[in-house]
Amino acid sequence: LLLVWAAILAVVLAVGLLLTGPLQGSVGVTENDWEAWIAAHRSAGLTRAADAVSYLGDTTTELILGPTLMVAAWLWRRAVGPVVFLGSLIAGEIALYLVAVNVVGRQRPPVPLLDRGLGPTHSYPSGHVAAATAIYGGIAALIWLSIGDRRRWLGAPLLVLPPLVAVARLYQGVHHVSDVVASLLFVSIWLATNAVLVLREPTVR
Repeated sequence: LLLVWAAILAVVLAVGLLLTGPLQGSVGVTENDWEAWIAAHRSAGLTRAADAVSYLGDTTTELILGPTLMVAAWLWRRAVGPVVFLGSLIAGEIALYLVAVNVVGRQRPPVPLLDRGLGPTHSYPSGHVAAATAIYGGIAALIWLSIGDRRRWLGAPLLVLPPLVAVARLYQGVHHVSDVVASLLFVSIWLATNAVLVLREPTVR
């Protein structure tokens, strides 16, 4: 797991440094134009919706849901595997985000930000999207691997939440498109790795 985590981190850092270096004049300018277009089409109703959806990936939400889900997983399965899976998934995601956001230091889009008090150079990657992918993707994976009949699809609607959080953060003007896409991808890979290496069938059941 540690080797995979390090490999994911290396790729995330490499992409981030490309975006803030050689690609800043091409990709960066294009993404700024997209953000300007989104900001020009804001409305009171959309702003309220984006604020509500954004809370799904908030730091406080993750810190509350993470331990709660680990306890719930233990009570549900009475097995160590699901607890280790969630703990490794969430801890690894947070660590990846903290290292990347502080090393890359990408400026946020040059539009009015609807989420105040954020670090001006903490655009890449998106912490909210990373958290949402880990939390709701992790729940969906547990349901899928723990239930052998059609009920396993009950977790599928949760997979819609991370992209919704991504759209909300773009609307709020706090991230570039590549920031949220990076978070969706790297946490999905980290999630899949944990599912394969930790949630082996004999352990989960």
